[in-house]
Amino acid sequence: MIVISMLRLRRLNQVLEEIMKSGYVKSPSGNLVKVRSNITREEGEFLTEIIAELKPNATLEVGLAYGISALYICQALKKYPNTRHIIIDPSQNTDWGGLGLYSLNRAGYQAMIDFYEKPSQTVLPQL
Repeated sequence: MIVISMLRLRRLNQVLEEIMKSGYVKSPSGNLVKVRSNITREEGEFLTEIIAELKPNATLEVGLAYGISALYICQALKKYPNTRHIIIDPSQNTDWGGLGLYSLNRAGYQAMIDFYEKPSQTVLPQL
């Protein structure tokens, strides 16, 4: 498909590129943490393709972990004005040490993020 091959030619955000090449994320304290599970580059490009086709005003993600899928999503969303990426993860700052949020901040996406540190069953009805 032409769209996918063109997407592969696009440069990833520097933070995302660094994570995908090295397999490590940087922690807020500067330590490198091995990524133990993540989406593939092809899956990330597929997310990017969906966003390019639908041009949504907002996206929603439950669970942030290392923030890799969120980095792909925000990279695609930044092309459209006034877009939001809503993230729900009650464990981001405890179990994940804030790694995903830190990566999003390093990439410059903090202004487009609405982060909820509560369980999804609490947040979703409020949204």
